[in-house]
Amino acid sequence: MVHADDRRPRDHIPTYLPDRFLTGIDLLVLTEAEIDSLAVRSPDWYAAITSGKEL
Repeated sequence: MVHADDRRPRDHIPTYLPDRFLTGIDLLVLTEAEIDSLAVRSPDWYAAITSGKEL
């Protein structure tokens, strides 16, 4: 989770990807506000993310 970022969620990702990684990596970078909005838009995702459940 990042504190704040004015870019679209998909535009956050390149900033946080490692320069070199030997295998593929799935990375989801959301701001606090985006995670909070999931509580309404997608309660199941919100519950999984905030509980630390591995997806």
